[in-house]
Order: sequence, then structure tokens, then C-alpha cells
Amino acid sequence: MKFFAPWRLISLLSLAVMAPLMLFPRGTLPWIGLALAGVLWRLGLFGLRWRLAGRPRLGSLDMPLLLLAGMALLGLFISIEPELSWPRWWSLLYGLLVFAVLRSALELERDAAWIAAGLALLGLGLAAVSLVGTDWSNLRFFELPGLYERLPALLRGLPGSGIQQPGSSDLFNPRWVGITMGVLAPAYLPLLRLQGKPWLRLLLGLAFLATAGMALLTQSIQGLLGLAAGVFIVLIFVSPWFWLLLPLGGLALAGVLWRMGPQGVAAAFLTLDNALGKALVLRLDIWSRAWAMLQDMPFSGIGLNVFPLVQSEFYTGYIIGPEPHAHNLYLQTALDLGLPGLAAFALFIALWARGALRAIRTPGGAQAAAGRPAARLLLIAALAGVTSYLAHGLVDAMMLGAKPGFAVWALLGIGAAHPHPDPLPGRERGQVGRGRGEGQTGLLLLPTLFAVLALLFPGKAWLNLGTLQAMWALHPFPQAALAAPAAAQAELARWYLERALQEDPSQPQPHLLLARLAAAAGKMDEARLHYRAMVALDLQQQLFSYNPVQALRIALQVEAEAGPPAERLKIYQAWNTRFPQRAEAYLLRALLLGEHLAQPEAAQNALQAGVQASARPAGLLR
Repeated sequence: MKFFAPWRLISLLSLAVMAPLMLFPRGTLPWIGLALAGVLWRLGLFGLRWRLAGRPRLGSLDMPLLLLAGMALLGLFISIEPELSWPRWWSLLYGLLVFAVLRSALELERDAAWIAAGLALLGLGLAAVSLVGTDWSNLRFFELPGLYERLPALLRGLPGSGIQQPGSSDLFNPRWVGITMGVLAPAYLPLLRLQGKPWLRLLLGLAFLATAGMALLTQSIQGLLGLAAGVFIVLIFVSPWFWLLLPLGGLALAGVLWRMGPQGVAAAFLTLDNALGKALVLRLDIWSRAWAMLQDMPFSGIGLNVFPLVQSEFYTGYIIGPEPHAHNLYLQTALDLGLPGLAAFALFIALWARGALRAIRTPGGAQAAAGRPAARLLLIAALAGVTSYLAHGLVDAMMLGAKPGFAVWALLGIGAAHPHPDPLPGRERGQVGRGRGEGQTGLLLLPTLFAVLALLFPGKAWLNLGTLQAMWALHPFPQAALAAPAAAQAELARWYLERALQEDPSQPQPHLLLARLAAAAGKMDEARLHYRAMVALDLQQQLFSYNPVQALRIALQVEAEAGPPAERLKIYQAWNTRFPQRAEAYLLRALLLGEHLAQPEAAQNALQAGVQASARPAGLLR
């Protein structure tokens, strides 16, 4: 077994040096890591694939990653709270570096044993660290007396994502630990078939037991879902008959739901009375708020890693409080990076999977496959781990810039490395595309497409611009008054939002933002006009957009609809309960009660309750 060439070893060791600098950023440390990356690139360690190929040129895999990185920079620029966005940016950048280094430095067939051993040690190390660094009190389903209490909490105070919430812990979230373990565990299964190295199979077996065991210990449904999806991918390559499990499983699930009936489905899945129902109910509420954000800011997203602030200040939920993320990988990616970023990520994954599957199938036939079995097993391992990550993303979100995400980028890098040991021309080596022309054309394709969409739907473009400007002006909400810089932003926001309303007068959110801007500027009469317009437009919106659980219960005929005004009153009351210091919540209730439910006395009582609670700004309640 040959060891890595010196340049390869230095490239891989550089990733270990940069990891603490960029994953746990403090002060100038991440900049030092970035400078180190630049020096190594200049020396040709990161860019050797291009140097071997001759002139640099963009391949199909490079194009979406460049766009993704560009949208991440935009998300950093538009953030209402840069202190939250910088840690996510550094983690994402480190993941991209991991992908670039592994893609260039690894030769799958020749380095198979070392790659497999490195993956095993990575899983064992992460499992050990997680065992003593996880918040085991943050579990949901069942207790194991005498076990969790004895696990020590030794890793505290590590720099986190910047998000601090009431009751938040400085230990690892068990669900993220479970997701990470669920990504790594299935990758070890195909590698157990590597020939001729008993010690390596023993190490891989220990890694699988450790990571799968930790996934179970965390009680993370998301992690176990990902683990099951990854194992399924491995089984597909053992026997294609396992594809039959998908339609059979779908039929079985349909039969169970039919047997349960509407009442049973609602009792099991649309209630807070059990853990499964609670998880779904909360997610539906979170997803509705995330979807509302995406409708208002589709081109840019909301900014990198600011979901809890934007959600609590501008998109209040019916049940949820400030949530750390959207609990869906694809929604969260779109919110962090905009729809162009989500499209770039989806394109990258599609091209990566196509390349990996082509290499696994080996167009050269059975004889060629027999000549590189180790490379094929590594590609299957990478495909299984990445599938696990994508599957968990349906119900949760370990974001692209999450700290454990570098493990996913490592698998992506392995899957993109060319399986043959000999250097190949740049047109073939590690590239799915056809060379420079295709890469440069592809790099412009998605931005051009979204520019055309902005021209076709100008109302959305104006709303995107206006919402961003309004959030910059109003954050943190509520404010006593607008500062001088915020006043300039507020004026620009008003102009954009009014243009958005000219294009589409049916949108309630512009009126909410215009009302807040007017109130912050002391123009209470103007603010009340916009709040009144917002309430009238709210009554024309589908109930599903605000309270999807109630809408589903009505659709299943479990409950009868009380009528749009009464249903909206429940929503405004929930906002009022969550934020009793916001005067607008009392005013919204009063407008709905007085003008749409014909209850003037109740409307006056709502305003009086706001005065007694010293809600701000008080001028709205007069």
C-alpha cells in the first residue's frame, strides 16, 4: 500500500490545520486560515488538478459551486445581523475547501485503504467527541435510566453559530449529532467488502457500530431517516430488487392511512398530544413561515443564518417562537442563498450524482470494474452518505454551512475524485462537463435565468428589494424611533414596497412593513391605514398560509371552519400572546373585531389592554 505523495499529504494536513480556525472562528483566526489556503493554492497544492490539466478551465461541477459561493457572499452582505452570518460563511467556505482538496488530491483506487481508514477515524473521532459534548438532556422520546446521566459533558464553550436563544445550551444538539452519524454510518457498509486488509475491515466495523450506535442514542428521527436512506442505497447496489421496497412501502403507508381514517390521521399527526404529532405540527407552522419569507424574498433570500431573527420579528408563527432554522434543508438553503443558490445546489448535486453513478457503472464493462473494485466501493459509500444527508433534509436542516457539514463535503469530494491513479487531461479528470466553454456558459446560465424572471415578475423583484430595506431599517423590532441611517433605508424601502403594491395590490406583507415604517417615523394615522389594508387582505388569503394545521383539520372534516374573520382572530391573538409588548398586535385584533366581526366593545377592550401592557408604540392605540 503506497503512502500519499508529499503534495497530497501537505494538502490533506492543511485541512486539519484550517479546521479549528474556520469552524470555530474567533477574531482573526479564520482570516489566518483563509490566508493559509491562499498560500497553498499559490504553491499549487489545492490547484494541482488544474496544473496537471494545463490552462485553468471551469467544469460543470465548478459552475454551480461558484454561484453557490457567490450567493453565500450576497447572503452575508444583506444580513440584518452580520455577527450571526459570519460563522456560517466560514463553515461553508471550509466545506468548499474540503471538497476542492479531496477532489484534487485523492486517487480512489490507489489510495482506497487510506481513504477508508480516514473515513473510519473521522467517524470514530466524531462519535467520541459527541459522546462527551452532547446535551443529553435535550431528548424527546424515551429515557434510559442510569445511562444519559452518567455521560460526562466535557466540551463546553466552543464558539457556536452565533444564535443564542432562551434556554439554549453550549453543548451539541443531539439531533445534529444524529444527522451527522446517520450520514457517516451507511458509508462504512460497502467499504467492509474491501479485500485483503483485515485490520481495515475491523476499523470500519467499529466505525459503523460507533456511528450507528450514536445515531440511536441521540433518538434523532432525522438521523435515523437519513441512515435508513443511506443503507437503502447500499442495498440497491447489492440487488436492484430493493427498488421494489419503494412502491410497496408507499402502498403500505396508503393502506394504513386509509385504515386510520380522517379522525385517526388527525389524532396521530395533527395534534400536540404525542411526540410525532407535535413534531409535524410545529414543522408545518415553521414551513409556512419559511415559505412566506421565500415568497417575499425569492431572489436574494433573507440573509445567511438569520432565520430566527427574521421569523420572530417579521413572520410570526401561530404556534412557534423564534426557531433556529426552517427544519427543511431545501427551504433553508433557499432562505440562506435565495432561489438561485438553491438551484445551484440542486444542479451541483444532480451533476455530482450523475458522475458518480457513471463511474460506478463503469462503461468499460465487467473487466474494467474488476480492475478497480476499491474505487467502486468508495463511490458507493459516498453516494450512500450524501443520499442520507439529502433524505434527512426533508424533515430537518443541517445547513450547508453547519459545522458538521464538512463531513458531507468530504464525501462529495471523494465522489468527485477520478477513480484512476494516472493523471488525465483536464477535460476528463474529475470533471463531468466538456471543458472551458461549457463551464463558462453554465456559470452565466442560472443568473441570466433569474434576471429574466425578475423582469417577468417585477412585483416580486420590488417586494424583495423593499422587504430587505425594511428589515435593515426596522431591526431590531420594535424600535422607539428610526435612527438617521435607518431613516434613509426606510424611505427607500417605502418606495420599493409601493412599487410592489402597484404591481400586485393583493399582497398583505407590504402593508405590514409600510405600517411599521410609518409608525417608527411617528406617522400613526398612515400606519393605521396600512394596518387596516393588511387586515382586509389577510381575510382574502388562504388559511393554509397562516395556520396549515387548522386548514388540514378542516380539509379532513375533523373541524368546521369558523369563517375567515374568526380564524384570523385566532392568529392575531396568538401573535398578541407571544409579543404582548407590540402595539400592532392589539391594533390588528381591534381592527378585526370592530370592522369585520361587528364587536366594537371588544375592539375597544383590545386597545385598552395594549395601553395597560405599555405596548409600543403607544400612539397606535389612541
